Amino acid sequence: MVPLFNLLSILYNLIIISLVITFILTQLTKFFVHWYKTKQFDLMKFVEGGGMPSSHTSLVTALTVSIFLTEGFSTLFIIAFVFSVIVIRDAMGIRSYVGKQAKQINILNNKLKANKILLKEAVGHTQLEVAMGVVYGAVIPLIVKIFFLIFM
Repeated sequence: MVPLFNLLSILYNLIIISLVITFILTQLTKFFVHWYKTKQFDLMKFVEGGGMPSSHTSLVTALTVSIFLTEGFSTLFIIAFVFSVIVIRDAMGIRSYVGKQAKQINILNNKLKANKILLKEAVGHTQLEVAMGVVYGAVIPLIVKIFFLIFM
């Protein structure tokens, strides 16, 4: 029989491993999508926000799904779910509007030649970027869980 401490350690490792793999794969995908679209090799895309897929969305979804897979339908799962909804709504809503405003301000600055500072326009996410973040965040913890069941 597996001691309780080791069982808890394995379950929480599932959450941590799921989050790390989700982050790395999301950021790698973002890097390669940018490279495919622009043919520019930009390592900053690995750490920048914005772009396809949404890393905010993938991480909070992975956290919520991982908690569900380890704890079931619990208070902790409900808290993670509500947290995820707020972050996803923010990524698609408010942050998206900030990016659109930055784009318009940059256009005005260029026309007026008033300011040399360019604002970052890729702040928020489109619905497709968020949807792909949800897919990454849901699928990767499931794969990690299956791996744990088979090999642990």
